[in-house]
Amino acid sequence: MDEQLLTTINRQLRAIKVMLGLFFIMLLTMLVVLGFIAYKVIMFTHDVSTKITNFENKTTHNLNLKNQLCDNKSVTSLLGNSSSICK
Repeated sequence: MDEQLLTTINRQLRAIKVMLGLFFIMLLTMLVVLGFIAYKVIMFTHDVSTKITNFENKTTHNLNLKNQLCDNKSVTSLLGNSSSICK
């Protein structure tokens, strides 16, 4: 009777050990996948932020009409004293 009980308990403990092993393997796999997804999201947002900043700098540089207008000698000679834009 005791030997049969020990065999049953031993089988149940092995089953529990296998289940715990599978559970921890699945848990580690999920953590790795979530870490990879978090890394990709962070890199994507960083890239988008960099692209927006570059676009903003290019746009500010290209649309700085006052400096472009006042640096152009033919335009400033045409405007002359009739405008106070370049002063």
